[in-house]
Amino acid sequence: MRLHFVIGLTIGLGLALTGCDTTGLDDPGTCYSCSGGDHTGGGASGGGTTGGGTTGGGTTGGGTTGGGTSNATFIPVNPRQTYLRTFKDNALDAPAVRLSDFNAEPGEQVCGFAVGDFSTGGGALASSTGSPLITAVFSSDDRLLGSDQLDRVPGALDVDPDVVTPVTGVDQYTTDIAEDFDATNTCVTIPAGATHVFFSAFDGFYADNAPTSGPTFGIQIK
Repeated sequence: MRLHFVIGLTIGLGLALTGCDTTGLDDPGTCYSCSGGDHTGGGASGGGTTGGGTTGGGTTGGGTTGGGTSNATFIPVNPRQTYLRTFKDNALDAPAVRLSDFNAEPGEQVCGFAVGDFSTGGGALASSTGSPLITAVFSSDDRLLGSDQLDRVPGALDVDPDVVTPVTGVDQYTTDIAEDFDATNTCVTIPAGATHVFFSAFDGFYADNAPTSGPTFGIQIK
């Protein structure tokens, strides 16, 4: 069973683990083509349903998309949430998402693309920075340690290639861990032992991040 991990931000950043094109936000279909899937019909927007209707498969935290992307799951990502280390930052803890919530399991390939956008402290849109929009890390359990620790996800499982995350906005502490990856527009194989996945907005300071008036920021998974 091939699942496509579609991260809900139509502004794709492309980590091409399996040949995905890194063409940016206006090309959410590239991830499907890299894994051989057929991405036709309506694209994902916000937490609702688009295209030719919704079909089978449970959804978590959002809607499903029809019109050729059946059984897709949208997972909203709060732009203030992270699984990374923070310092003097009113960030939110990223929730652990069960792989079983979107019928995924180790050894399967999943693809995804980010949908929506968020504003950073200076009022600029995250999509305008040229940086990734969403990062993710697979884990063997749902534990997330305190925000003052670098390795907050003790069950983290490595997926290549790595993404380098920015230092903290205050005092520039490193946040980068070896196991996470750029999930903005990518295809990956779920590592052995994985049961959960964490998502984070790509930033070094989260307290001043805010949603936009457009589609809900998040990740579309199929």
